[in-house]
Amino acid sequence: MKINLIIFSLLLPTFLAGAQSRSISGRVADSISKSSLSGAHITLYTQPNNIIIYKGISNHDGHFVIDKLPSDKLLMEVSYLGYHFFHYEIEEGNKSILELEISLQPAAVEVGEVVVTSTRNDKMLRDVSLPLAVLNNRNIDEQPAITLANLFQDAAGVNMAKDGTWATSVNIRGLSEQRIVALVDGNRIETSTDVAGGLAMVDLNDIERIEVIKGAASSLYGTGALGGVVNIITKEGHYHDKFFAGGDIAGTYQSVNNLHSEHISLNLADEKWYARISGTNRDAGNTMTPVGELLNSQFSDKNVSLKIGVKPKKNHEINLIYQNFNAQDVGIPGGMAFTPASVAKYTDAHREMFSASYSVNKSTGKLNRIKFRYFHQNILKDVELKPNAVLTLTPTGNHTTNGFQVQTDWTFNDKHTVNAGIDIWQRYLSTNREKHIKTPVLDSLRGEVPIPNAWFTSGGVFIQDQIELFNSKLNLTIGGRFDLINTRNNQAVDPLYLIVNGTRNDSPGKQRITFEQNSINNTSWSLDAGALYHLTSKADLTLNLSRAYRAPSIEERFKYIDLGSSVRIGDPKLKPEDGYFIDLGTRFWMDRFQFSGNIFANAMSNLIVESPGIFIYNYSSNPANFDTLNALINSNVDKALLYGFDLSTAYNVFDGMTLKASGGFVRGMNRHTNTSLSQIPPLNGRFTAKYSLHGLFSTEVSANIVADQDKISIGEKTSKGYASYDLSIFSEPIKISRISIEVFGGIQNFTNRAYMLHLATNRGIIKYEQGRNFYMKLRLSF
Repeated sequence: MKINLIIFSLLLPTFLAGAQSRSISGRVADSISKSSLSGAHITLYTQPNNIIIYKGISNHDGHFVIDKLPSDKLLMEVSYLGYHFFHYEIEEGNKSILELEISLQPAAVEVGEVVVTSTRNDKMLRDVSLPLAVLNNRNIDEQPAITLANLFQDAAGVNMAKDGTWATSVNIRGLSEQRIVALVDGNRIETSTDVAGGLAMVDLNDIERIEVIKGAASSLYGTGALGGVVNIITKEGHYHDKFFAGGDIAGTYQSVNNLHSEHISLNLADEKWYARISGTNRDAGNTMTPVGELLNSQFSDKNVSLKIGVKPKKNHEINLIYQNFNAQDVGIPGGMAFTPASVAKYTDAHREMFSASYSVNKSTGKLNRIKFRYFHQNILKDVELKPNAVLTLTPTGNHTTNGFQVQTDWTFNDKHTVNAGIDIWQRYLSTNREKHIKTPVLDSLRGEVPIPNAWFTSGGVFIQDQIELFNSKLNLTIGGRFDLINTRNNQAVDPLYLIVNGTRNDSPGKQRITFEQNSINNTSWSLDAGALYHLTSKADLTLNLSRAYRAPSIEERFKYIDLGSSVRIGDPKLKPEDGYFIDLGTRFWMDRFQFSGNIFANAMSNLIVESPGIFIYNYSSNPANFDTLNALINSNVDKALLYGFDLSTAYNVFDGMTLKASGGFVRGMNRHTNTSLSQIPPLNGRFTAKYSLHGLFSTEVSANIVADQDKISIGEKTSKGYASYDLSIFSEPIKISRISIEVFGGIQNFTNRAYMLHLATNRGIIKYEQGRNFYMKLRLSF
């Protein structure tokens, strides 16, 4: 590892006689191109006990300033994804200023020397036992993604599921949607999962990095984290030693759907505060497939976000975040319950979030940090369905989540740390649906409540203990969590009202009581144990054992959806899903070769699935009377077993040339019926050859290879295997005075191969994915 460090000045004249503090400033840059590295992680420890006294990141110009430091001997560590790790020892001394020029050497392959935060404790990736995938903003810029789920082509074990072009979600090792927790800046995205779309409401231009935990993480994040966690960290503002103003402008074009995107951001900063504001606007037409146009796949959306940071005094920080994402006229091609000619779309899909946090970093004692956070998030989905010329349905769902978190970080010595805290959040859901039938002789409007007004409240305490043994060759992590969960609902009736030829009736005959007012309490616990053993300085073994759970969602307990041909019903008495999970991995971190491989097995109980049954209901006019209805009812009837492997590797053949490969396989079995589970991705892999002329440009050729999937559940379709090919080229930052220019471009599916994505829901007319796509992105930073 070659790291060049130039010390400009050391021990300059003192400020005041008797002063007992010192400061460190400097710049982090690429060792070859000399371009600044914004967002590099900087950590300072006291020596020899390794107590953290400072955590921060470099600003827009790669600069940093750390003042009012103690005179102890210190250790500085700097990390950045895609670069070799840097550390520097600072000797004891008083009344000094240290100015550094830190040059990080690019790593030809991933060496695990980047700080991740999804384990609730800032650690280098190579020191985390959990299987974790990380994407940074450079990875995001290099891909022509439409939504966040499109980004995970190289992430082994992570696949995209979708409802059309815009509405997408993530599948992790065969588990998806409600079995995965999605976070934006540490705040849950809580919304219905019958139609994908939660991860579509995030601005790709505003993402700093994405961390994906591949496996159970309920002891860290509570209910829902059976399959894993998608943690989205948006771009930070940066403090500056003097007033600073900068930003960037970006434009994107994709030919496959005539997508145009415009983005602008502005960063303002001073020593004690920063502000970052950004916005993006996108418009896209219908997507072209190799066999023709995919009708009703258009979309239009825009996003505005604001981040503010303030340091009211030493070691104290206040952070405020506001995000507003709005999409309109978003097509959902086809419709599972209707004919291929039906039209479905989001007339409005809106996400608004506000978050406020207050943190205190301590330089003395065993308590390193305490952080308080509150967040409020509202997601609104207005849908319009037109199955035929005379019928229009307009469902609406309003999802509101409020949460409060407290986390404390403790260091007892240089080999023993503990994180503990509380996590409380509540989701409120209100829905309505109108069914409008209009013919020359009839104008009928039926008001319905697909899901009654309902509240899901979760309160939990968590603790995670990390200790190093045997001269730090063995790292153990043991964590636990206990949660109290309450789900309650108002009474719901169907229909709510009828309007026939202008006459409204709020008490129509044969009005069903679909759900009585109710309140359900659950308690649950989670445990995990992780071990990381360093075979050598370049090779590791990992083992993770977990017990995790998922409480039934509001939709699973209380939905009542009458589609005419079928009725889908929730069950308030559902039990939480739970399971036991094991993951065994090995990793090699060499300068020219990287390998990461994991095998896993998940045994789950009380799996919630829809099963044919009889729904018994009463009438509001006479509750003593009851009737029955054939329906698909959510039930705890299944036990599931999922097992498989995923791996990734990279080899730097010679200077500038790197070969990469990743792949994954999962088999999902219903142990109750001895049949295949639904939504299981087929065996798949991606192979890439990358050539870089450092300081100028890089180019990649990739092959995506997917096997047949005939291990399917009832109602699913088999999918044929395929191979598609991508070509991309992107420049290194080009400096012109204070402006930096980056250009990205390429061709997706350049052979125009027709193929079907197995994890698409195949909504009527979706038979093939997008065809050949020429794309280009230009970014100017100033």
